[in-house]
Amino acid sequence: MAALAEMYVQGVSTRKVKQVTEELVGHSFSASAISTINKRLDASLKAFCERKLK
Repeated sequence: MAALAEMYVQGVSTRKVKQVTEELVGHSFSASAISTINKRLDASLKAFCERKLK
């Protein structure tokens, strides 16, 4: 999952992410699955950036 997040942050296309994940884990994710995961990462990143610091 960390590799997927890093590829997303670096702006790698969903098509390339699909190829890379297939090579890394031997499993291919659909472009829509990758987009769904990216949306979750967006939400997590937004929450992190907007958190209150003590």
